[in-house]
Amino acid sequence: MKKKIVSLLVLIPLLSMTGCGENTVSSERTSAKDGSDIHDLYSAFTALAKAKNYQVNIEVSSESGSAPYSYNVTYTDRYVYCDKSGAEWGYALSSQGAYRVDTVSTGFVASELLFDETGTSYSDLIGSGLFASFADFVSDGFTNSDQNLVIKNKKNQLAALKFVGLSTSDFFDLTSVEASIGSKGLLSSFYLDVTVAKVLRHVTVSAFGDAKLAALDSFVASAAPFEAPVNLAMARVLFKAKNYSRSVIDYSDNLTNDGTEHFLPDYYYGDYNANGAKQGAASAGWMGINHKKYKGEDLYGTYLFSLTSSGVSLNTTGVYNASPDISSKGNVNYPSNLVLWERLELANQNGDENHYQDNDYATLVDFCSNYQLTASLSAINASPTRLVIQMANMGAKNQTVTFKLYYQVSGSDENYVIFPMFDFGRSNLGVVDGFIRTSLS
Repeated sequence: MKKKIVSLLVLIPLLSMTGCGENTVSSERTSAKDGSDIHDLYSAFTALAKAKNYQVNIEVSSESGSAPYSYNVTYTDRYVYCDKSGAEWGYALSSQGAYRVDTVSTGFVASELLFDETGTSYSDLIGSGLFASFADFVSDGFTNSDQNLVIKNKKNQLAALKFVGLSTSDFFDLTSVEASIGSKGLLSSFYLDVTVAKVLRHVTVSAFGDAKLAALDSFVASAAPFEAPVNLAMARVLFKAKNYSRSVIDYSDNLTNDGTEHFLPDYYYGDYNANGAKQGAASAGWMGINHKKYKGEDLYGTYLFSLTSSGVSLNTTGVYNASPDISSKGNVNYPSNLVLWERLELANQNGDENHYQDNDYATLVDFCSNYQLTASLSAINASPTRLVIQMANMGAKNQTVTFKLYYQVSGSDENYVIFPMFDFGRSNLGVVDGFIRTSLS
């Protein structure tokens, strides 16, 4: 017997050091590939910041008694790769520019070409900002007499957090950042310790000047950035425009329509019918307002609104979300933000150009989170198994994109939940558009 998701229809919630001359590292001093001629922290960090070929080992241990583990990050001028089990990541450089290297069961897969904020492709990897490296550290706070140091420089503390795979938000739980090097040199005695919430991440340099990974050498030699299929690329453009609707299909039978959700750049509205109301859904929405006057009051943020027989009723008694960007990730869960759109190379054609299937676990988990399925699946001890994407009439006025997320409870058959998306570019509600145009100034 198939075990279904409990039907819980809920409205999406809103959720420089002076005198550096004497500290300059000479080419002779850093020429040794084993780093045996580097004996102070200034020289170590300077050499590593300039280096384009090295490997680091990161050992993770916890006071709680959790099993320690370790992994390597290899930096070269053609690729960078982290081999952390279950969280592998990498980047590589082609003649066209940089691309991400995804790790799948069959080996490596190249992503689409990557671009910076100005729309320019990358011509270098180290220092590109795509990942953390020793290039992120600054020389402030180091001298050529330091061999052991508790790092207090905030820039270097933040750089250290990112270097070991943590985020800047972990700064508030940071206990210490310590660095040391002895007379044995870079490979034999240098280390960087980052302690956060009683978890120590011990960084050492395991190769300098000759780091490489044979499998990636082979892959990068012949790989090229992925080119997204026409229809998938078109679907991404439609979602990134942030103007579309969704039919809310009841999870209990995957047939009954409980209403329509409208996703626009400046507002979201869930319009639920009688069946949706029976499931506990109330028609309402959120509007993003960026310093506009309403009845003499300056509004900034995301505000709750509803539709009445006389028009729009805007609740200004409190800001529901501090950001006016209604479509930003973490405000209202717009499918425009799906990880899927950044990882199209992992979607495989499933019959023809209108049908694709994605089995990538990170993509599935992100989809569940965005569509608020995580708790419902957990409640029945189910896990997502695959995501099917069905497209129809692409390029026409009535084009649609339908997602089917398959899930499974151990010992049971697969089941699915369905998300039909339509009205791309024409999901506007006239009454809301009119209110924004005439009532907000």
